[in-house]
Amino acid sequence: MQITIGKKLIFGYLIVVLLMTVLALYAVRVSQRSLEESVGKNSVFLAGEMLKRIDRDLRAIFEDIKIYTLGFLVNNTISRSNQAFENMEDVQEYIKQKDAEWVAAPKEEITPFMQQLINNELSHQLRQEFIQFWERQRGRTHFTEVFVTNKYGANAAQTGKTSDYYQADEEWWQISRREGFYMGHVEYDERARAFAIPFTVRLDDEQGNFIGTIKAVVSIMSIIREAEIATRMYETTDIKLICQQHKKLIYATGAFKLLEDVSGKEFFKKITEEEGFFIAEEGKKKKLFSYAQLKGFGRLEGLEWILVVGHDVQEILKPAFVLRNSLMAASLVLIALGIIVAFFMSRSITKPIAELAKGVEIIGKGDLEHRFEIKTRDEIGGLANTFNKMMADLKNVTASRDELNKEIGERKQAEEALRERTYNLGERVKELNCLYGVSKLVVESDRPLDEVFQGAVNLIPPSWQYPVITCGRIVFEGQEFRTDNFIETEWKQSADILISGEKAGAVEMYYLEEKPEADEGPFLKEERDVIDTLGRQLGAIAQRKQAEEELKKHRANLEETVRERTTELQKMVNLMAGREVRMAELKETIKKLRAQVESAGMTPMADDPLKEIDKK
Repeated sequence: MQITIGKKLIFGYLIVVLLMTVLALYAVRVSQRSLEESVGKNSVFLAGEMLKRIDRDLRAIFEDIKIYTLGFLVNNTISRSNQAFENMEDVQEYIKQKDAEWVAAPKEEITPFMQQLINNELSHQLRQEFIQFWERQRGRTHFTEVFVTNKYGANAAQTGKTSDYYQADEEWWQISRREGFYMGHVEYDERARAFAIPFTVRLDDEQGNFIGTIKAVVSIMSIIREAEIATRMYETTDIKLICQQHKKLIYATGAFKLLEDVSGKEFFKKITEEEGFFIAEEGKKKKLFSYAQLKGFGRLEGLEWILVVGHDVQEILKPAFVLRNSLMAASLVLIALGIIVAFFMSRSITKPIAELAKGVEIIGKGDLEHRFEIKTRDEIGGLANTFNKMMADLKNVTASRDELNKEIGERKQAEEALRERTYNLGERVKELNCLYGVSKLVVESDRPLDEVFQGAVNLIPPSWQYPVITCGRIVFEGQEFRTDNFIETEWKQSADILISGEKAGAVEMYYLEEKPEADEGPFLKEERDVIDTLGRQLGAIAQRKQAEEELKKHRANLEETVRERTTELQKMVNLMAGREVRMAELKETIKKLRAQVESAGMTPMADDPLKEIDKK
C-alpha cells in the first residue's frame, strides 16, 4: 500500500493542531474576563483624556479670542466704524439697505462693498491670526470663519463672505452683548462644509462701554479629531459625542447624521453614571463601550457632552499578555512533542528530497545526462521518474532552442538597426523640408527680403532634433527676425550670412532647455550642415535680391532718360516743321511783290534773298 507525503503530513500535524486547539480554548476562556475589564478601564481613561483635551481646546479658544480683543487694531477699527455710523443721518435705513443688497447678491458673488470689508487691515490680521496660523500649526482648518461687528450690529471686518450684513437681530449677538460671551450648539457650516461651534465675545472700550462683538466659528472636527488621534487604541475604535441634555448625536467617527436622536439606542440606555463601561450590540456586532461626561467649563455649565468610545469585541479579545503567559508552559510541551513527531516524519521525507535537490543542482550546471535513482513509492519517486523522462525530452529540444535564440537575437539586432535608420531618415527629411521650404519661399513669391527672412526663421525649428524647445533668429544688416518663442540661452548654434565674402548677418538657433551632449554641444552634426547651408543660401538670396533692386533702379533711370530725350526730339521736330511752313509762305509773298513791281514797269533792285537759302 502506497503512503503519500500528504497523508504523512496530515497525520503528524493533526495531533499538534488538536493539542493547540484544546489549549487555546482553555486560554481564551480564562483570559476573556480579564481582557474585558482591562480594556474597559483603559477605554474609560481614554474617554476622559479625550474630554480633557476637548475641554482644554475650548478654553484655549475662548482665551485666544478674549486676548485678541484687547489688541489696538480691533478697538481702533471698531471705534472708527462706530464713529462713521454715528455721523449718519439715518443709521437704521443705511443698515437696512446694505443688508438687503448683501442678502440679494448671488451666493458666490462678492460685491465691491463686501470686498472692502474683507480686505481691510483688521480682516487681514484676522485671517493671519485665526485662519492661516492654525492651518500652519495643525495642517487643516481650525477656524472656519471670524468676523467683527460694531455696536450697531453691522460687520466691520471679516475673513470671508458672511450670510448677511446685519447681526444685531441674531440671538448670539444679543446674548454676547448682554452676558459678555456665548458658545452655541454644533451646527453645519455650509460655507466651510464642516460641523462647527460658534464662539462670540463682547468688545468693550477702556471705559467698559460696549463697542461691538467678535464671532469665531470653530470646526468641531478639528477639535475632536486631534483628541481622537492622540488617544486612539485599536483599529476598530470609534468615537461618539452626544449632547446629554437633548440626547442628540454631535459627532461620530464614521458616517453619521448630525443631531440624530440616540435615546433609543441600546448603548445609550446603559449609560447610567458619570463614567463606566459595558458590552452591547451595535450593527450586529458586539462592542465594548466606555464613556465619560463633560460638565462644561466656566459659566458654560450647560454644555454636558457625553463621549462614548466603542471597540469591536473581536479585536480587543485577541491574545495579549495574559493569554501569552498562560500559553507559555503548554507551548513548551507542544514544541517538544512537535520535534519528536517532526523528526520521524522528516526522516521519511527529507532523504529522497535531498537526493532530488542534488540531482537538480547537477542538471542546473548543464549535465543533461544525469538520471535520478530514487525508488520510493510516493510522490517523490513519481517526480524522479518524471524528471528522468523530462531530461530525455529536453536534450532533444535543446539544439532547436539554441538555433531559435540565435535567430531571435539576429532579428532583434536587425529591428534595432532599422529603427535607428528610420529615425535618422526622419531627421534628414525634416532638414530637407526646411531647405526646400526656404527655396520655395524665394522662388514662388516676389516678397521683400525681410518677409523672406521672417518666413525662413519660422521654418527652421521643426527641422531640429527637439522642435518643441527650439527657437531661433536671423540677424541681417542691423535687423532681427525671430520666432515667437525666442529666448537667448547658453545652448546656441550659429552660422554666418556672407555677401561677397563679407559677413552681413548670422543664423542663430537656441535650445530652451538643457539636453544631452551630442556632436556639437546638444546639437547634431547634421544640424550644423543644415545651418551652414542656410547661411550660404540666405546670403545668396540676399545678394540676388540686392542685385535685383539695383537693376530695377538702373532700369527706372534709363526709362526716365529715354522719356526726356524723346520729349526734346519731339520739340525739335515740331520747331523744324513750323519753319518750313513759314519759308513757303514768305517765298510766295516775295513772288507776288516781284510780280507787282515788274507789272508796274519797275526792275527789282535786289535778287531774291531766298534763292541762297534754297541752294543751301
